[in-house]
Amino acid sequence: MVRVVRLVIALALSCSSRVRETSDISGMCTTCGGRHQFLLMRKIALWCGVALVLIFAFVTELGAVATFADLLTAGVALALQNVIVSIVGYFFLIGKYGISRSPGEGN
Repeated sequence: MVRVVRLVIALALSCSSRVRETSDISGMCTTCGGRHQFLLMRKIALWCGVALVLIFAFVTELGAVATFADLLTAGVALALQNVIVSIVGYFFLIGKYGISRSPGEGN
């Protein structure tokens, strides 16, 4: 799978460089706006292609991504165990009304 992704990225970059070399648009566009639009569309098409390749790579390896997320979450919970317990204990002690004095105890 990794080979396929590398091949697709290499082909996309190769095609992009070929298009850049062969598309001398200075004669085709009579205004700077036309040249700007062409370059913008080319950039958008390239990034859409890269996004599709990345999405395809992540979708096919969804099980590995889920496992990574599970391990990462477990590691964070284990590392922050004392902090989480302290925060929960704080809110337990404060409760609905907080720690307050009895009504008869001064101000």
